[in-house]
Amino acid sequence: MTGEANDLVRPLNNRMPVILKPDDYERWLHGGIDEVIKFQLRETISSGDFSMLETMDRWQSGIPPARSIPRKSSRSML
Repeated sequence: MTGEANDLVRPLNNRMPVILKPDDYERWLHGGIDEVIKFQLRETISSGDFSMLETMDRWQSGIPPARSIPRKSSRSML
């Protein structure tokens, strides 16, 4: 499930995966479909709450993430 991208992801894509915090797990796993869809429509998680490492791997490449090779980029952050 994706939602609107935050400031960290937006330079790469206008969508990003919905990121759950531990207090969201119960509702995600056991809530009705209406409750789960609300995750997609809520405010995006703050850019300061996580970091991102851009790699050469693309989701559609079929290469498992363990084999990804980090790419040098001015946007890469750890």
